Amino acid sequence: MTAPSPGAETVTLGEKVRVRIEWPTGADPRLRLVADYYLNSRRAVVTGDDRYLDNLEFEAASQAHEWVSEFADQERSLRGVARLYNLRVQAVVGRAVQVNTCVDESRLRLISTRTGKAVSPQPEWTREPYMQAVAARRGDDGVWRIRMFVHGTEGCGR
Repeated sequence: MTAPSPGAETVTLGEKVRVRIEWPTGADPRLRLVADYYLNSRRAVVTGDDRYLDNLEFEAASQAHEWVSEFADQERSLRGVARLYNLRVQAVVGRAVQVNTCVDESRLRLISTRTGKAVSPQPEWTREPYMQAVAARRGDDGVWRIRMFVHGTEGCGR
């Protein structure tokens, strides 16, 4: 895992979703754990790609599968721009790490895959930034695997 270059990076997912990642100066390579999961799970929603399950284990795999499946079951997708900022390693204990990011999805819209139009009303997660964290552990094989997700609002004002 290599450290990201500092500054803003924009990643396009499918045709209608972009994610702007604001990498800090001196970024720890483990910041990619939360950013890559975010990108892969949203890519799964908009393109059907199932690689978001790679490197997930225990309850994280179950939660992620349930979250992505809900979009397909309800004939929903995403359109717009999301932003990841204030990425940081929150805690390190032995071979375990918690990595946090703030997520701003105020410019992202939940859409109907049947009509292509925005769903009304839009869900609460499109209104205020929130904190998403991953708890991961480095296995004996050297691979980091996400075991758990944590959500909150701490330190994520616009």
